[in-house]
Amino acid sequence: MGEWLASLQLENGAFPALDLRTPVVFDTGQILHGLIDLTEDPSCFRYESSIERACLWLIDIQDGSGAWTKGAYLNTAHVYSTRVAWALFRAGRLLGETRFEKAAVRNLDWAATQQQPNGWFRNNSLKDQRRPILHTIVYAARGFFEIGGLLDHDGYRDAARRSMDVLLEKWKKEKRLYGAYDADWRGVVRARCLVGEAQLAGLWFRMGKLWPDQPYIDAALEVNHRLKQTHNLSTDHPGIRGGIAGSAPLYGRYCFFKYPNWACKFFLDTMLQERIWETKS
Repeated sequence: MGEWLASLQLENGAFPALDLRTPVVFDTGQILHGLIDLTEDPSCFRYESSIERACLWLIDIQDGSGAWTKGAYLNTAHVYSTRVAWALFRAGRLLGETRFEKAAVRNLDWAATQQQPNGWFRNNSLKDQRRPILHTIVYAARGFFEIGGLLDHDGYRDAARRSMDVLLEKWKKEKRLYGAYDADWRGVVRARCLVGEAQLAGLWFRMGKLWPDQPYIDAALEVNHRLKQTHNLSTDHPGIRGGIAGSAPLYGRYCFFKYPNWACKFFLDTMLQERIWETKS
């Protein structure tokens, strides 16, 4: 897969949308994570050249504010691009390129200006900025948490924690999560966003290792238990069996009637973290 992805890289270093022509910031960041993972594994093929070219494109088109508008979805700056910044920072560490790390930090500093005192982020949705989905809410927090860890930066980690602790308290009280939340953290979509739940459980596992005095691990295990109940193992349909839907019920607005591959990816991530945790405990 790494070789196939590298073969799709555009001349300017970006990775394209499905039309194989349009350069996309977020997709480039996602693919960077995969190529970095492969390159860090000494048994795998190395992709330094592809990684460097992608990063050069990202810093070339970055706004002066630190956000990405050109090449972003709907040509709009999104806070959830902190996930791209995380990939850019990782690439900087891998390649010894401080300019990549600095560009990543500029993005986080911009994203931090979008956070309200209650932890909610403005400009953090695909379309309706008043009601970001759980999927993008956790994307934003994960970027802050991971770069905060790489830099040992309490301010960045605390930005993630402000957001994720609100959801933790809601989970403890209600034992459910909504598919989207408004600026006052009111659930505004009753359907569950299963992708976001898998991401959230995965981040809570990560946070529980750093802050073991908080019930992050217990909450992650509980969310995973509910996710397992949606894991479709009852059908013989090859496009569905083993998958995780975008929403529950299936007709929820996020990935309406779809089983997206990234839902299964994040489900795998959090199941692996659960297994590691249970082995250690």
